[in-house]
Amino acid sequence: MKKRRKSLILKIAILSFAVYIVATLIYQAVQIKESNKRLAQVKSQYAATQAENEKLEALLNESDEEFMESVAREELGYSKPNERIYVDASGN
Repeated sequence: MKKRRKSLILKIAILSFAVYIVATLIYQAVQIKESNKRLAQVKSQYAATQAENEKLEALLNESDEEFMESVAREELGYSKPNERIYVDASGN
């Protein structure tokens, strides 16, 4: 009787350990998947930031006159004398 009881307890312990290992592996797989998604998002943000940095560096490398003209046109809405600016009113 004691031998059967020890055998049953051993089988339950081994089964419990196996279930624990499988659950741990599944949890880690889910964590890895989430980490890979987050990594993809960070890489995308990094690429966007790099593109913005390149644009800003190009602006810095322009001559001062070209830079001031682009700021006046884009941010302040200025234009050259006798120049017509057309605005698309359709919103597209």
